[in-house]
Amino acid sequence: MGFFIEQQHESLTKTGETLCGDYVAVRRTPESFIAVLSDGLGSGVKANILATLTARIASTMLAQGSTLQEVVQTMIATLPKCKVRGIAYSTFTAVQVFRDGRLYIAESDNPELLFFREGKLNQLPRRELVIEGKTIYETSFSLQENDVLVFFSDGVENAGIGGIRPLGWPKEEIARECEEIIATRGERFEARDITEHIRDRCREFYRSKIGDDTTVMCLRVRRPRQLAIAIGPPQEKTRDREFVEDFLKKPGKKAVCGGTTSTIIARELGKELKVNLDSLTGEPPMGEIEGIDLVTEGIITLCKAIDLARETQGKAQLIRDRDGASQLLRMLLKADRVDFHVGQAINPAHQNPNLPHYLALKNQVVKELSDILQNLGKEINIVYY
Repeated sequence: MGFFIEQQHESLTKTGETLCGDYVAVRRTPESFIAVLSDGLGSGVKANILATLTARIASTMLAQGSTLQEVVQTMIATLPKCKVRGIAYSTFTAVQVFRDGRLYIAESDNPELLFFREGKLNQLPRRELVIEGKTIYETSFSLQENDVLVFFSDGVENAGIGGIRPLGWPKEEIARECEEIIATRGERFEARDITEHIRDRCREFYRSKIGDDTTVMCLRVRRPRQLAIAIGPPQEKTRDREFVEDFLKKPGKKAVCGGTTSTIIARELGKELKVNLDSLTGEPPMGEIEGIDLVTEGIITLCKAIDLARETQGKAQLIRDRDGASQLLRMLLKADRVDFHVGQAINPAHQNPNLPHYLALKNQVVKELSDILQNLGKEINIVYY
């Protein structure tokens, strides 16, 4: 896929309930990107079960190539029925983007999806279907760079209804505020700008007493951000040139972790490796190599980046320091695809039994970091030398 689908969603749980009755499932496969937002009947545990099953069934079956009719039939056969109303009911909005840019949308009883092109709301060519008694609207067309899709549960349109906003929050006003955000942010616009704004507005309209489970999701079409990281020298010195060439030919930004690794890359590039004196703040110092975006110390920096990722729950806006680990983690969190180039040479300094166990195993550190990134929706590739 030439484009990357940036996704972000936010939810507010109905006041008095522990679990949100809305659920979002996201899947990335080699063939497509899939996002499903479902709103279960009622609220609380039962609603959460219905929404979770609906979103997971739809996302899994679409990823496997099932038709919409097969998806709906499976939902009806699978979902537990409400004892009071005798129905198994949940809404859904399903979005699938294929590698060639084709977009498929299926909507059932959720508020209508909002589609923005060049920052302006566009009407979608929707087709009505009835499958197993459920009315579903289908849409299919090709996406372009910078297209934005916003969809939500009815908790958004119901925000403040009967109170601060007697008629709720109409779609036209929501769309207008989205257009203003896209225009104001310009090139700095991110999907979370819309989801956080809508979440906060709903909380304001509900006066912090959330009357209905509320979820909003935003998808943004853009070019993928790529990052290549070189960690540790190759096991065999004869592979130094291959290691560096493979690393440098990757598109996007470049980061190097480790003193020996930095020396090898500087040598192969014919550039000088400099120590950044401004980075001498108690943490391992950073370096500078012309043509490389970030040069840091190795294993200690990587371990601190792991700890920092857990502390901040992967939110780049919470990382404010300028040390090597903070800068490295910011780059990782902003990237969509990360290519790790990991040398297998053993550093004797890391075999000290008095060091924490994760310092002794470089591969384990890389694995822990890559697991965190994958859980945040990043595409990870690791090559060993």
